[in-house]
Amino acid sequence: MGADPNTHARRDDVLEALRALDRPAAATEVAAALDLHPNTARGHLELLVHLGQATRAIEERDRRGRPRVLYAATAMTATAVEAFRTLATVLALELAAVAKGDPDGATTASREWADSLVKAGRLRPEGDREASVREVGSLFADLGFGVSTEPLGDRLYLRRCPFAAQIADLPAICELHHSLLSAAFAATGGHVEVPTLEVLPRPDLCVAALRDVSRPALPLPPQEDPA
Repeated sequence: MGADPNTHARRDDVLEALRALDRPAAATEVAAALDLHPNTARGHLELLVHLGQATRAIEERDRRGRPRVLYAATAMTATAVEAFRTLATVLALELAAVAKGDPDGATTASREWADSLVKAGRLRPEGDREASVREVGSLFADLGFGVSTEPLGDRLYLRRCPFAAQIADLPAICELHHSLLSAAFAATGGHVEVPTLEVLPRPDLCVAALRDVSRPALPLPPQEDPA
């Protein structure tokens, strides 16, 4: 089951309020700006810290009293810029494909994107399944995701999506990420397909099922939580 869109919307409000303050602020200040209970605001702020969209620090003070925990919105990193640039590039390619009458513009655009990475030396054709998983995992880590696999390598876990704040309103982003994963694996030549991408079965976690097409398909083992 996916995440509640209302939760995403409220978290976006908290992030925008934090940005509007334009300084490190306590949870009580953010709560007051949005008419929220401080504990509710604090919960959203802690999740924003976990997602890398905010930072947490202890207030430095020279007077008596317990120092406050202060939160601040993070600036867009080079990795985040690369993630947005990638999405914009693929969307532009998709629009061009659709304009030419391609009924599956997203797949065509994703393949063109993956091929361009191979030509640029950023994605290497491996021909080996395990190496292919490492290569694609490294690519998505460069785009800002937290990436891990399970011991059997039948799933790729994606955390810290750079677009976590947008997907409640724009779920097509997740469909495009599925297409990009599939195209990247195809470009490595490692005989790996991505039949499904389960979006947010738990907060901050998407799960891509991987299938080795060089051998007969077997049922996936029960899913285990990544470490």
